[in-house]
Amino acid sequence: METPPAADLPAEDRINRTQECQDLLLEIKQMSRQREENIRLLAVCDGIAEERQRTLIIGRGTNSSAAIESIGSTQVQLENHRSLVTRHLKTIEKLQLAQRELILDLLMDTLDPSWYKFRRKNVVAAFQLANDVHLRIMRKSMMLSSLVRESDELSKTWESADEATNAECNISFEFVRSVEQPS
Repeated sequence: METPPAADLPAEDRINRTQECQDLLLEIKQMSRQREENIRLLAVCDGIAEERQRTLIIGRGTNSSAAIESIGSTQVQLENHRSLVTRHLKTIEKLQLAQRELILDLLMDTLDPSWYKFRRKNVVAAFQLANDVHLRIMRKSMMLSSLVRESDELSKTWESADEATNAECNISFEFVRSVEQPS
């Protein structure tokens, strides 16, 4: 059975198609916001990774192996997170393309309702899954930023412990030197 041209469709069908297009456009807009958030997350990850790298390079001059390990593990977690966000960005782009194709299908005169219903169901499921992934990414980002703050605190603690140890060693060295020298 061939679908009549859009102009010949009953008013209710035209309204349904219009509403469906509006819903799809809203989903595309929501995916665009998620895409922007993910791009910002990538920039933050890059900035933190660069800062961690500088701290790691500076830290190698000291003997604070725990701080270096902490920074190193944070960097690994940042890279894993960055990879996840990048993959999600690709998923968003593909999903937006599928949603645009559905809009074009709705605007066509020869829309196969059963095919469209099947395709729309799949796109809705993919959209919901992408939203779930996005929420997980945002939660992981918050956890990762708290881990970075803790890592900064740990690094500062180790630096001050190193300074205190160095000061104690200097005092001890000076004391031993003064004892060794004859009066």
